[in-house]
Amino acid sequence: MSCRIVIYGVTGSGKTSLGRRLAEALGLHHIELDALYHGPNWTPTPPEDFLAKVRDAIDACPNGWVADGNYGVARGLLLPLADTVVWLRPPWRVSYLRMLRRTFGRMLRGKELWNGNKETLRNMFLDRESLLLWGIQQHGPSQERIGAALQAIEHRAEVFEVRTPRELEALVSRFVSESQPSLGPR
Repeated sequence: MSCRIVIYGVTGSGKTSLGRRLAEALGLHHIELDALYHGPNWTPTPPEDFLAKVRDAIDACPNGWVADGNYGVARGLLLPLADTVVWLRPPWRVSYLRMLRRTFGRMLRGKELWNGNKETLRNMFLDRESLLLWGIQQHGPSQERIGAALQAIEHRAEVFEVRTPRELEALVSRFVSESQPSLGPR
C-alpha cells in the first residue's frame, strides 16, 4: 500500500478535499501546501523558505503523508518521494464552478483559511491576482505544467489521472481496500 501520495490538479479540482479524505481513510498525515505557502495578508513564502516548510512537514510524517497542491517549486522535492500521484483532471467548467461555490461560501461564512487569510470581494474581483481570473486564465497552462513535470521529473510513482467522480470514487475505494489488513485463509 502506498503511503506517500501527491495530489495535483487545477484550482477547484478537489485536491484538498481528496487529500483530507485519503489521509483520514488511510491514517496518514495531510500536508496542504497552500497552508505552508500563504503567509498573513496572502504574502507568499519565499521559495527557499517554502521548500524548508515542505521538508519539515514531510520529515514530521515518517509513516506516510498525503500532500496536495500545485506549487512547481515543490514538485522536484515531492514527486521523487511519492509512491502515488493522483492527477485530478475535471473539465474546466466543473473545476471553475467548484471554485466559485467554494470561494463564495468561504467569503459569506468569513472562514479563515491559513494564517488569518480570508477570501473577500476585493481579492475575488478587484485584486490583480484574483482567484476567479486565475481559474479562467490558468486552467490549460496548469494542466500542461503538471503533465510536463510528470514526464520531466524522475519518479517511480504510479500516476492515476482522474477525470470523473466515478473514477475518483473507484480510486478512493481501491486505496481504502488496499490499506485494510488481509485476513488471509482460514
